[in-house]
Amino acid sequence: MGANLGNLLTVIKNTDHSKTVVNADGSVSYTDLDGNTILYNSNGYPDFSPYKMTQADDVAGMTGVYSHDAALANAKVGLKSTPEGYVWHHVEDGKTMQLIPQDIHQHFPHAGGASGLRNGILQ
Repeated sequence: MGANLGNLLTVIKNTDHSKTVVNADGSVSYTDLDGNTILYNSNGYPDFSPYKMTQADDVAGMTGVYSHDAALANAKVGLKSTPEGYVWHHVEDGKTMQLIPQDIHQHFPHAGGASGLRNGILQ
């Protein structure tokens, strides 16, 4: 996805393009119209960690299917269900889930751990 990172400029409708920063290492920071900034690394993966409520590490048995993996992440951190207004984000390592605000997740499109797990690229 790294080669297509620049194409995200046309995809992110809620972006304040005047605040986009392209870094020397190939990473890019995007800021949405609400002032939230996300750094995408040089491979095009977003870093949602500044917005996470909690994180589930080394989640065993993930498949890339959201309902299944969210249940695993909730259990890992001791939640009965995902809190309203939040969503579990699959980190690109295929083992980590971050609980982040749903609007942040929706404003910054990406490919990542879920698609890698579903497509057999990650295990």
